[in-house]
Amino acid sequence: MDSGISPRLLLLRSEQDNAEMEILCSERGIKTFSFSALKLLPKKLTQRNIQQLKEAEIIIFCSKPAVTFFQQYLNHIEQKKIFAVGKSTGRFLKGSGLETVQIPQQQDSEGLLALSTLQKVCGKKILVISGENGLDTIQQRLVERGAFVDKLEVYQRQKNQMDNGTLLALKKFKPNCVLITSVEILESCVKAVAGYIDLSKLHIISASKRITQAAKLKTFQCITQSEGASNLVMLRKVLEVYTPPENKNE
Repeated sequence: MDSGISPRLLLLRSEQDNAEMEILCSERGIKTFSFSALKLLPKKLTQRNIQQLKEAEIIIFCSKPAVTFFQQYLNHIEQKKIFAVGKSTGRFLKGSGLETVQIPQQQDSEGLLALSTLQKVCGKKILVISGENGLDTIQQRLVERGAFVDKLEVYQRQKNQMDNGTLLALKKFKPNCVLITSVEILESCVKAVAGYIDLSKLHIISASKRITQAAKLKTFQCITQSEGASNLVMLRKVLEVYTPPENKNE
């Protein structure tokens, strides 16, 4: 572990998420370097998608961007059962006017699938709202339970490339920890910084078991899994990892 060492965080999420984390870290004296590894672009809904939306009895949102790119259709689902994979996604939905949202305590697909309200779904029509090439685990498991499941992809991911100036600034910053909230961000991180940073010395804070498993296949040697992907949960894990043992009970 890295107890006693000051964290120097590499943030790779969206500009909004990075800005929020920068404030949280600044309040605690933690230095950060921000870069949005992925650019998110909207996908246009088809008439078939609109029909799926009308017929669905249960709607599952996989991420905050899924909510963002679905905003104009939120008024179509007010009377349906709505689920969110994580607490931040759930809060975002509630902030958008949807008060009744079911959120699992364990903030990942396994936590969602463990909810009692999603056990008996045989014959139910379910719509999973996510990004392009999103995780299919939820869809597959619900189909196994007898549900009719469609996936609605409302955005696509495009990798952002670091220019030479950004790469040199990152090398000078010397991050010792990176927060990874998706496999796509992990892949982008490896591709972008290899050759500028020794990945074997970079501590990963992973947001899920799936990311942890993917990171183990790379050159990363130090991986700690968080209990979720929200900024507060990730920061809590950073503080846990980097707090000296003698101060942990204070």
